[in-house]
Order: sequence, then C-alpha cells, then structure tokens
Amino acid sequence: MLFSAVPSVNVCMTVNNILLKTSWSSSVTTLCGPLCPTVSLQASWQQHSGAASNPMTVVHVECTSCPLSIGQENILALELITRCAQVRNKSQEVCCILADMN
Repeated sequence: MLFSAVPSVNVCMTVNNILLKTSWSSSVTTLCGPLCPTVSLQASWQQHSGAASNPMTVVHVECTSCPLSIGQENILALELITRCAQVRNKSQEVCCILADMN
C-alpha cells in the first residue's frame, strides 16, 4: 500500500459567521448567511474503486439554519456569474479539442 505510514487523516473545522454576498453595479447585497458550519473530513487509504494512490474521502458538513435573501440584484449577479462560467467552460473545451488535434 502506498501510504501505509499514514493510514488516515481526520480533520474537523468549525467556521463562524460566513456571509455570501453578490454585487451588481454598485449594489452589494447579502445572498446567504451568516452561517456557522462544522465540516469534518476523513481521508483514508484503503481499497476502493479509484486509483490506489488516491485516498477514499468522506466530507460531512453540518450547518444550522441557512438564511437566504434573494432579490433582483442577487439574481442579476448570479446570472452574470453563470454566463462567465459558461464562456470559460466553452473556451476550455475549445483548448482541449485543439490540443487533441495536435
């Protein structure tokens, strides 16, 4: 086994007061939060369907209530983010296709 010296890694983290904000023009508004999530991560090197060098990873996220504030500015900002992500994905696909042709 590749990582027999370290059979597993466990991490637990609590983060307080996370805010997710969107910005449209000069307007900045809160989309989600404040949140106080607890995240636990376990990575162990054992037999699984992936490559032998990759650990089997389990992520567990717990969070109390998640207040959402969705207004017109939030919708417009999220649409802009979506369009930018689509353009970026298209340009990466073109680059991959061109690389495969060479």
